[in-house]
Amino acid sequence: MRTFLLPMLVAPIVAFTSAPMTCSAQTQNTSPSGIAPTYALGEVVRINSSGHQITIRTKDGEIAALLDDKTGFLRIQPGEQTLKNAQQISLTEVEVGDVVMARGKVSDDKKSVTARQVVVMKKAEIAQKRQHSREEWRTRGIAGRVSAISQETKEVKVITSSTAGQPPVTLAITGKTVIRRYASDSIEYSDSRPSSLQELKVGDQLRALGEKSADGLSFTPEVIISGSFRMVGGAVTAIDVATREITINDIPTKKPVKITINEKSMLRRVPAELVNALKQKSTRSNSARPRPPANASKPADAKSSSDAGDMQDLFEQFPAITIGDIKSGIMILVASSMGEDPSRVTAIMLATGLDTLFNRPAGQPRPSQLLGPVGLPSGIFDSLIGVQ
Repeated sequence: MRTFLLPMLVAPIVAFTSAPMTCSAQTQNTSPSGIAPTYALGEVVRINSSGHQITIRTKDGEIAALLDDKTGFLRIQPGEQTLKNAQQISLTEVEVGDVVMARGKVSDDKKSVTARQVVVMKKAEIAQKRQHSREEWRTRGIAGRVSAISQETKEVKVITSSTAGQPPVTLAITGKTVIRRYASDSIEYSDSRPSSLQELKVGDQLRALGEKSADGLSFTPEVIISGSFRMVGGAVTAIDVATREITINDIPTKKPVKITINEKSMLRRVPAELVNALKQKSTRSNSARPRPPANASKPADAKSSSDAGDMQDLFEQFPAITIGDIKSGIMILVASSMGEDPSRVTAIMLATGLDTLFNRPAGQPRPSQLLGPVGLPSGIFDSLIGVQ
């Protein structure tokens, strides 16, 4: 294989497994397409050694990689930009859960690819890389809502969960800052695309990796990724488990909204203790965040409940539910990216257990006011976009 082709081959598989704060500029410009005419990229779901076949789950559906004695297998580390340090392996070393790129001719129906080469990233190494990225994000990243933009000075002001009620953090954009934007209805980094300062809007949710000043009020970003998100909430009127769709009557608009649940959607039941705390603080401003319930577990490495990463951990530790646990008539809140069709959203996060908040006496704040525009409580959704 010619050397100049290697970055083109490796970049998509790196982007598939990388968090935004660790991708290099080279990777930023390429995102995986799932199935292309000359390769299939995704996660191994089945291995049939005797049948010389690997089944790969891609964003475009499942595809069979057809193997023969001439198929080569290469293992690379997450984050590698070329195949220079790739190691030759065999089919016996490939496992379910590994991310692979099967290179070869893809059939017209996109059901199979005759693989002459399979590039492998091991699932354990991907998990370790993601954990490292997440830790780096906690120490070198910020997340919040864009409050002002100056195209002239190339400055962006961001209100974070820790600066609510205080001066916003000022991001100074430089020529080296990589700017990307989430795709419609997706918070997957692999779906994001190159963007620019001109595309940023007040109200966008933004994450940035870089260096913060000593006073915490200025920030030099290396990478910025942003998107427009919305919250919908109301009573469930219909559930289709087969299609994984839920319909609600959205309270603010009083119109039906269809919610799609996918494999990335985070479904949680908010503990009654936290709901009670929210009720007690309902007359305070949105910037006043309720503390977690006394019996809520906290990650061993958590530093403060005001830290955006800790808020994410807190929400993740709430009791997980499935679409089968959601019943008609209950109230739900859903965070989603801003899609083109306002009557349909894909759930990023879905919360139940909030019925008493919705059914508040007249004159008292309802969830859309109480919880802020993007958080449950304020700050959770800020901290989630783009981390996984």
